[in-house]
Amino acid sequence: TGLPADGHRLVQLWSWFSTDHAPPAGYFKYGGDLFTSGGNLTVIGQRFQQMAAAHYTPYVDLQPAPPATLIASSRAITVSAYIQNRGNISAANVMAAVSIVDPANGLTLSQRTLNMGTIERRYAGTSPQIAHTWQFTFTSPSTATVPYSINVSILSPDDNAANNILSQRIDWWKMDNVIDLEVTSLALSSLTDFLYRQPVTMIATATVRNAGATVSPDTHFQFLLARNGAEAVELTPPQSLPSLQPNESRSFSATVAITQAGQLILSATLPNPVGQVEIIDNNLLTRTINAVDPNQVHLRKAAPSIVADGSSIVYTLSVETPVTLTNVVITDTIPLGASYLQGGSRIGRVVQWEVPGLLPDGAAPVFTFSVSAGNVAINKDYGLLVDGQTYISGQDTLATLIEGKSYPIDIKKSALGVTLPQSPLTYTLTIANRSAITLTDFLITDTIPPGANYITGGLRTGDVLNWTLPRISPYSQMQATFVVTTSVPLTNSNYRVSAEGGALSALGAEAIITVIGDETPIDPGQGGSVIITDALNAKVTQLLTIEIPANAVSKSITLAYASVPPPDSWLASPALGFTDLVFHLQAFSSAGTAPLPNLPLLKPMTITVHYTNAVISNESRLGIYYFDEARQNWLPAPTTCSGSGSLQLPLNLESKIVQATACRLGQFALLQELYPIYMPLIFRE
Repeated sequence: TGLPADGHRLVQLWSWFSTDHAPPAGYFKYGGDLFTSGGNLTVIGQRFQQMAAAHYTPYVDLQPAPPATLIASSRAITVSAYIQNRGNISAANVMAAVSIVDPANGLTLSQRTLNMGTIERRYAGTSPQIAHTWQFTFTSPSTATVPYSINVSILSPDDNAANNILSQRIDWWKMDNVIDLEVTSLALSSLTDFLYRQPVTMIATATVRNAGATVSPDTHFQFLLARNGAEAVELTPPQSLPSLQPNESRSFSATVAITQAGQLILSATLPNPVGQVEIIDNNLLTRTINAVDPNQVHLRKAAPSIVADGSSIVYTLSVETPVTLTNVVITDTIPLGASYLQGGSRIGRVVQWEVPGLLPDGAAPVFTFSVSAGNVAINKDYGLLVDGQTYISGQDTLATLIEGKSYPIDIKKSALGVTLPQSPLTYTLTIANRSAITLTDFLITDTIPPGANYITGGLRTGDVLNWTLPRISPYSQMQATFVVTTSVPLTNSNYRVSAEGGALSALGAEAIITVIGDETPIDPGQGGSVIITDALNAKVTQLLTIEIPANAVSKSITLAYASVPPPDSWLASPALGFTDLVFHLQAFSSAGTAPLPNLPLLKPMTITVHYTNAVISNESRLGIYYFDEARQNWLPAPTTCSGSGSLQLPLNLESKIVQATACRLGQFALLQELYPIYMPLIFRE
């Protein structure tokens, strides 16, 4: 027989599906090709398509289908099956049911209805599976078993009702007067997911129905509430539930007070057992209430870390929220020194967007605006306002650099290159703002070098020292210091600075080395010169002599002398190069006392260097230089003197001697002037 909805006709269409390719040798064609060799319909194919369409009847044919499973234990029955659509159109909102039926009287003891959604037509998509487990309690366990039918049925109308039930038999405990009370619904008077701003009161309403075929006995109903993962407690005392006729319902209500952000789980529950045999898998319904802390809503922001000079900077904002937000106003502040280009609605220095609502789960749109900047752009003042009550600020500070511009912040460090045992040694960190805008929120970090004894300075945590600076004006700098003592050489290289909440950061580039010097006392009352010699025997320098004349100082001091390796970079400046002689000479009142840094002398001292020309390209360009800390530059040593004391003695090329006078203690080096290199350039007009 055919489809009932089509008058029980059975229509079969036969066709010769072939192409017009040439047949193999010895074979012939019948001329009924539906397709060309290119895959297009022939004239015959087009006619066949029209005929087939005229006989097309749309229909839905739903059926429960194997493989079906039925599993039973002493306290549970589980059934599952596939719901197929054997029709040629899809079926929406398909309702199916599983039930326990007593075949002796045809009475349905329990039924569960499930919405299977949309089921696609035959051969299109995967058939969904319906499954359910009944759970039972027995106050007086039965010892006898009787047959029951476990049915899977289609409740939605379709064009073929003959295959709408799949029935399986099971022998199970005899169930006389089985009770099946069901909590059918649990509703709340307002949204269960919301942004918590103040205490909220909701009304919970639950409905209990007798889903069985037997009058239920008197019992009770109860609301329970669990807060933030804690054990559930009584929201209300147990409420009386009188006996219900089959399919009769009763409603209950309770007040739910939410006094803080967090997750609450509301339960509507029935006790068990209430009869000799009761089905209990439907005795509980729960609802989750998410009172979301505003801190769980995040306004994210992105921008390029660097752009070409003259290019625009595009800021992109997005909202991450676990709940729906309403009446949202997003605001952002144009960075200092930047010019607004486009995006959003501009009000003065503020750009804003008004949004009626934002959905959770990443469904929120993005918001963009662009600016131009000639220097670094710092963007940190942005946020969103919800319902005119709750303001949520953005957490990330974004820094965008401009190609070709100096990095906005810098850190340098200085300390004496020579010290005496247990004398205070001061490290000075200089933090510079090289940008055209005020920068804020500076954090300076340094590490006490191994072997040092910390005295004072900074906020100490273990071996780490921190300083904070609220702001530094444009093109300005500030300093931080700390003091240690030592009896061994020190190397300090682990220091850094950050600004604008970490959006900008710079590492110290230079390792600061301090050595323990050789001690030489000077007593102006004894008269005579003090001579310091150092047999270097290096590749270039062989012998260093420092002669300090009588009365060069006005009080007794102790000199600390030490030679140190030259820096890794052999350039002292673009025009000067290091040899292998660098030395420090500093004054102390005595060992263990504070230094007298860069002490000026009353009379010039004479520095004499004996050298070899092993790697000297031009001896006539050798000279003794002094490092001027104020200028951060190497200057000829005699410039520390004035008048007749300023003397760069002529080179003795025959004896390989370089001499110079100096009137200040500090850092010295033997440097050579570098030859200028001229590169020819050819221009084509």
